[in-house]
Amino acid sequence: MEKLCRVTITDIKGGGHVVEVKASSLFEAVAQAVKSKGGHIATHGFRPIKVLVYEPKAEYEVKPKDFMAWLDPNSRSPR
Repeated sequence: MEKLCRVTITDIKGGGHVVEVKASSLFEAVAQAVKSKGGHIATHGFRPIKVLVYEPKAEYEVKPKDFMAWLDPNSRSPR
């Protein structure tokens, strides 16, 4: 079931990108936010990505390196 989320991507200089997405999983929400940002994210130089799920209200953080591992088809990261 898709849920409405606010995803915040912040670089180490404090520059940020905030987007609202509907997603079925935490990593899917991050993927949609990265895509709306232009599709590029580095594993270094970015703070953990914050995901706020509106209902039921919950907030999560995803490390960029964990997100990149999720994208890797050879990874053991959860799908």
